[in-house]
Amino acid sequence: MQIAKQIAEALQAAHEKGVIHRDLKPANIKLGSNNNVKILDFGLAKVCDIGCDNATSSNSRTMATEESRLIVGTPRYMPPEQSKGEQVDRTADIWAFGCILYELLTGQAVFEGEGVGDVSTEAPDWSRLPVEVPENIRRLLRRCIQRERKLRLHDMADVIIEMEDLHQTTEPAKPVLQDSSQLRARLIWVSTIALVVAAILGIRFAGRQVAPSAEMWLEINTPPTDDPVSLAISRDGQQVVFVATAEGASRLWLRSLHSTSAHPLKGTESARYPFWAPEGHSIGFFAEGKLKRIDIPTESVEILAYAPQGRGGAWNDKGTILFAPNNNGPLFQIPSNGGEPVPVTRIHGPTQRGHRYPQFLPDGDHFVYYVNGEPDALGIYLSNLSGSDTKQLLHTDAAGAYAAQGQLLYVRQRTLFAQAFNSQSLALSGNAVRIAEEVVVDPTESSALSTSMAGPIVYRTGPSMQRQLVWFDRAGRELERLSTSNAPQSNPSLSPDGLRVALQRRIDGKSNVWLLDTRRAALIQFTAVTEPVMSPIWSPDSKSIAFTRFEAPAFNLYRMSTAAGSSPELLLKTPQAKFPTDWSRNGNFLLYEIQDPGRGSDIWALALKVAAPTPFPVVRKPFTQRGAQFSPDGNWIAYESDESGRFQIYVQPFPGPGDVWPVTVNGGKQVRWRADGKELFYVAMNGEITAVPIAFAGQGRLSLGSPVALFTPHSGGSIEAESSYANIADRQQYIVSADGQRFLVNTVTNFSASPLTIILNRKTSP
Repeated sequence: MQIAKQIAEALQAAHEKGVIHRDLKPANIKLGSNNNVKILDFGLAKVCDIGCDNATSSNSRTMATEESRLIVGTPRYMPPEQSKGEQVDRTADIWAFGCILYELLTGQAVFEGEGVGDVSTEAPDWSRLPVEVPENIRRLLRRCIQRERKLRLHDMADVIIEMEDLHQTTEPAKPVLQDSSQLRARLIWVSTIALVVAAILGIRFAGRQVAPSAEMWLEINTPPTDDPVSLAISRDGQQVVFVATAEGASRLWLRSLHSTSAHPLKGTESARYPFWAPEGHSIGFFAEGKLKRIDIPTESVEILAYAPQGRGGAWNDKGTILFAPNNNGPLFQIPSNGGEPVPVTRIHGPTQRGHRYPQFLPDGDHFVYYVNGEPDALGIYLSNLSGSDTKQLLHTDAAGAYAAQGQLLYVRQRTLFAQAFNSQSLALSGNAVRIAEEVVVDPTESSALSTSMAGPIVYRTGPSMQRQLVWFDRAGRELERLSTSNAPQSNPSLSPDGLRVALQRRIDGKSNVWLLDTRRAALIQFTAVTEPVMSPIWSPDSKSIAFTRFEAPAFNLYRMSTAAGSSPELLLKTPQAKFPTDWSRNGNFLLYEIQDPGRGSDIWALALKVAAPTPFPVVRKPFTQRGAQFSPDGNWIAYESDESGRFQIYVQPFPGPGDVWPVTVNGGKQVRWRADGKELFYVAMNGEITAVPIAFAGQGRLSLGSPVALFTPHSGGSIEAESSYANIADRQQYIVSADGQRFLVNTVTNFSASPLTIILNRKTSP
């Protein structure tokens, strides 16, 4: 380990000078007197960029030309990106260091293959590590030898810090188990023995008390995520599912407590708010405006119902799923194999707006859920499937969960509490007990908390998510930062004159429209009402803004002048939920979408320059159509629809009729036009902002060029319309400049993930 530390320090010194070795291997490391380490062959890889002969030995420098890319390095010590000829950075040296440290500790190479492709197919055998290797060094190895570059350690300084801790010992306040298969195996073994002993003592010494197992805490590291609240522990407490992002895609990841690693679940892209089936073989989740379920052994995905803004679900032993299809409205029930959703709860207006995040109690009939609305109505409620037993249990800031120990867990001001709750009498008792601070909560009142019927609970702590409007060029290079906000902000809309951005911001539970001056980065409040206001859209003359305002039980369309002293003007009042998406350049039409839990959503238009604003349908199909945008000349619209089974971008004449032209094949969302109509932009399913050349040939015909991937923004669930850290009916999280050369992105600045905390044998008293 002393030799390894010297290697790490040498690499750190090189990196600080801007030098990347790119061919670190044992043959390039020499021991001098007193075991002083010297790293050789620095800079030779750069010389090879000018020209070298191909080598034949697997232990010598390997080079190959493939599609004009140069592969430089030694195969068994090269990370995957280097073996593919991609550009490398300092993390390539970190990978190689991990391989060397593994070899120092085991006497064997971590990858035994002789070819460039072997690293991509072999898996490290962690069982070779000597049993005395500390957990922090095991963790260090896993984070160095990580195929996904984004998940690899980024700096040798971090490596050195881990190694500094090798000989330090501290006495923790309570037993904390890090992510270790050996420690976990020991825990399971000890727990099993404890259960057997307890059973024997219970038989032989009935009536005598047995000391309870010690409370233990386990931390699980996860890949980065922009949705830290989407997590769930299985009923038996043995599996955890959570949302994480890798290779540009956000999806569900599954981790068994008997395993040392997690793996992603195919077909769960853009998933949110997972919940377990009782037997632990299936998971329900929300994605692409639908309620879905995945069978874990086969990874087959089934669509169960439309859920335009899914807000949590629960699954009982009788095969009933309880779920919230929208941000506002009641809870519905549906058979676990699909069917017609039936409302279960009833909204008590005007103080209540939405019921969400249900969880069944042990009897499978009663359930707890969260109510959003006016301050007095907020909190955790109790009901049953017949709707005959409804009452408020607690006034809280976020959703809660029933714990197997006979307690109700809830979050207030980001502090996790537990209070005794009798699932038979359905009553609370005693005083609340504080469990943890800084629990993550999102603006939809979902908390990063899940409980199991077997006892273990899981939660995540961390900072509040920050957002910042940032200008990028087409290559993804940052140009300018406009604002930073701890308050949830979404639906940015740039005025046509480019001077102001209208934003939907949520402060103290109230959602209003704010205006950001792009020249001074100054924010002022535009609307100031207690009811939610959202989805701002600028008029073509930059003098007024259209938006949606909630007025129980519906969302109605308004517009308001930016002149001082102006008042909102009602444009359209109907029972459906309506959200504006674009305003034609001639000012004649306002595009908006109507949401229907049974149908998805449809695209409508409102004729404005008539005696009375007149609505008419533009795209009505039994699918979800949304995010419609006018072409600059107003003769076409581009929108997204899931009629093919996944969201794709389409273009069709406005107001119609005419042919519908598909723009994407592999999926896309959040479409935007360039101001001259020569390009369309959208977010691909891997999260990349993509450009497509477009030309109109007349007579309702057009031609499309090949799509060009530009860059991946960290916009916090940008591919999914209902972003984790935004309010309902989110549209695009980015804006395109008039010339199509710059992009204003509503970025997430702290794009990371704190570990999941799992509590075992939790005590039920202070």
